[in-house]
Amino acid sequence: MKTGIPGDAKDAAERKRVYGVNSFPPPHIKSIGELIMENFDDPINVILLAAAIVSVVIGLIKEGFPEGLIEGTSIMIALLLIVIVNSGNNWISERRLANLLKMSDAQEVAVYRGSEDRISIDSSELIVGDLIYFEAGMKVPADCIMVDG
Repeated sequence: MKTGIPGDAKDAAERKRVYGVNSFPPPHIKSIGELIMENFDDPINVILLAAAIVSVVIGLIKEGFPEGLIEGTSIMIALLLIVIVNSGNNWISERRLANLLKMSDAQEVAVYRGSEDRISIDSSELIVGDLIYFEAGMKVPADCIMVDG
């Protein structure tokens, strides 16, 4: 049992198909639409939108078409800038978090697969039946059973 599983490509592919890969599903990254809609969870932005609409309606009634749009349009432009900046910053933060999580999951692991020689693979490439070689201080890369220690 010091050689681990057979380790050929067909066996590894079958084990991955049956048991899945050794990684957590990636976190949900919000779409740009979701990030834009999040801005309207803030009551200030909702008030600004309502004020812009009311200002456009009142301006059109009082001053007519071109002049009546000035105040309401100014408020809408300010709101648009707020939404663009907030959504852009949140989108960049979401991407950075996803990349950070992806990098933190990367870990080289020594395994016995088909021979008594150890090979190094990424922990996401581990499959059911691999014999993992542990050293003191290592992070456990998967659910496993200790067979010798």
